[in-house]
Amino acid sequence: MKKHHTTFGFNRILTLLLLPIIILPIFLFASCQKKTRTMNINLFDTKSQMFQQINLEKYLEGVVAGEISNNAPIEALKAQAVLARTFTLKFLRDDSSMYEGADISTDINEAQAYNEDYINDNIRRAVKETKDIVVYYDNDYINAWFHSNSGGHTTTATDGLGYSLEEPKYIKPIKTNENTNNSKNFKWYYSFTKSEILTTLRDLGISISSLSTFKIGEKDSSGRAKTFIVGGKEISANKFRLSIGSTKLKSTLIDSISVDENTITFSGRGYGHGVGLSQEYAITLANEGKTYKEIIFYFFNDVKIKSYKQ
Repeated sequence: MKKHHTTFGFNRILTLLLLPIIILPIFLFASCQKKTRTMNINLFDTKSQMFQQINLEKYLEGVVAGEISNNAPIEALKAQAVLARTFTLKFLRDDSSMYEGADISTDINEAQAYNEDYINDNIRRAVKETKDIVVYYDNDYINAWFHSNSGGHTTTATDGLGYSLEEPKYIKPIKTNENTNNSKNFKWYYSFTKSEILTTLRDLGISISSLSTFKIGEKDSSGRAKTFIVGGKEISANKFRLSIGSTKLKSTLIDSISVDENTITFSGRGYGHGVGLSQEYAITLANEGKTYKEIIFYFFNDVKIKSYKQ
């Protein structure tokens, strides 16, 4: 009896010692799974100037609503949702918000547009039906660049964004069939006062007394201006566009520049930097019957589309 009692006591002690080793991994796995399923982010809303704890997928609904028309065909909305999720997860991993205490914000200078007011059933469906899906290249999130309209031709990250790192292999400049019939941002023009332009040039560190000429300097392979020549001085077209207002000078794909007594008028094509997916052409492709995966493959080379939880 004594020997049996000793063995029982030893087994009990051994069980107590091993129990935490068995239970802890199970607990940690369950905890991680729960955290992944309910990933929340601390969002700073620049409109309300308030912080908000929000579920990732709910946040993406607001991003899709802010970035593309909520009545776009469902496959175009899905493509936008996948790129938005890819962008967000890459940002959360690699970057920090400019707003202290936030994981990300609604500031378009930092991340993506956001508009809760435009969320509808189509957008909820697009986000839900692509839940967890992202775009990878070489087992890493891509830079999920997109823009409103390419003006008929996308461009490289180096040229369109002034991207200083090695040109990503998945970015492939392509021709699109965007035109005035299938996209509202294909053609545009805008007149600036000479005073506006002189102020912008000063902000860029260029001081000239008068504006008698304003010309395109170097162009990239898509026809976009890489530089402008003003008063004999060469400036970056991208930097000038961002400084004077990217909603006014909608792209650097400029067809003509006319200088009058008090104004300078730009006429061009496309809206945005021209890198990656064109939203308006994604809508055209969706209307032609393309799936969201086919749309993404159209704009990005040799990428994989899969769940980030795999």
